[in-house]
Amino acid sequence: MDGKRKESIKAWFDAVVHEGERGRGHELHIDQIDESWEPKPTWMSAALESFDIARGIRGDHQCDTQFTVVVALFLSEDSFPLGRTFHNRLEMEMALSDIPPALFLWPTGDEFWVRVEASKNNIGCSKVEALDARDFFGEKYKMFKCIFLEHIWGGREEYLRAVYLAG
Repeated sequence: MDGKRKESIKAWFDAVVHEGERGRGHELHIDQIDESWEPKPTWMSAALESFDIARGIRGDHQCDTQFTVVVALFLSEDSFPLGRTFHNRLEMEMALSDIPPALFLWPTGDEFWVRVEASKNNIGCSKVEALDARDFFGEKYKMFKCIFLEHIWGGREEYLRAVYLAG
């Protein structure tokens, strides 16, 4: 099964890199990688596994641009800013929305949260908060960037909330 997951992620990775779709909404949701990852109770472990596989593929990939691999865990939305409503992994899992986690590739230094932070006033950003990845994903992820982001934009009426693990 792991070989099929890697093949699926590699095909996505290649398409993003070669077609220039990175950072343009070209995400790969975990349920697209493996149908067994459709049930919500699998999402956290599936998100981490797909993140690890994608980072391995990036390490093997030859291209001129440096990329940050990101897995986004989408949280419940609301019509007003809620801020961070979780303090540990279990609480984060309880706050997940019905949208499965997704992988993204961003050119290093031009990641989504960098753009959001730079244009806060234009998109109604409520909060960008750095988190300690170990608190939610374990010691293995201590060196990775972990960010909670809450924002509203594009004429939407609800604040989008997500946790991003990047490396």
